[in-house]
Amino acid sequence: MDAPRSGNAHFRARSSVKKRLVVPPGSYVNPKKIKKNQTPWRSLHLIVDALPAPNTPENATIRITDPNYTHISLPLTDLKDHFYDTGLYECEWRQSRFYKTNHPYMGRMAFPENRDNPSRTVTATKIGTSREALIYRSEYNRTGNGEYRTPTVREAACIMGFPITYQFLGGESSKWRLVGNAVCPCVARAFAAQVREFMQLPPPFRHPLSGQK
Repeated sequence: MDAPRSGNAHFRARSSVKKRLVVPPGSYVNPKKIKKNQTPWRSLHLIVDALPAPNTPENATIRITDPNYTHISLPLTDLKDHFYDTGLYECEWRQSRFYKTNHPYMGRMAFPENRDNPSRTVTATKIGTSREALIYRSEYNRTGNGEYRTPTVREAACIMGFPITYQFLGGESSKWRLVGNAVCPCVARAFAAQVREFMQLPPPFRHPLSGQK
């Protein structure tokens, strides 16, 4: 298909909670940019605050609404890959904090994550000691060990745009790698919609997340 060569695509402009700029190589159809005043950036707190805390006691009477796809809900006990302790040892989060706040030329980064901004990149390798680590303050009342934590697999999946009903196979590391290596579904959808338009095909169903086609 002879598609025009494009520039870059920003995940935040595709209704993603994740903040990342990508520059795909080659010739392809470039999705239409969504202006900031048309669709506001989605902040991290929209995911973290919408999901129950990982230390929430199981209660089958509570239903969880998907923070991205509000027409999807399920009982709290059916929410997988979320209710476990991801706390970091003090030596781990202190090392990450040092790298985030003392880099010689890349500048300072928030520690813990600023929930008023879109999330930074979910990497394929889960680690709590690096500058790239995603670190939140723990819901447990602890000081030192366990005072801060990494996201759960479900939080990371929601940041990427997967519905809460989407299941991942394997252990925690394998599931995290599957999430981190994935392309945000809403970003893939935006590219696919533009390809359909370029090929003069009927428009796809309406985007359930942002209202865009």
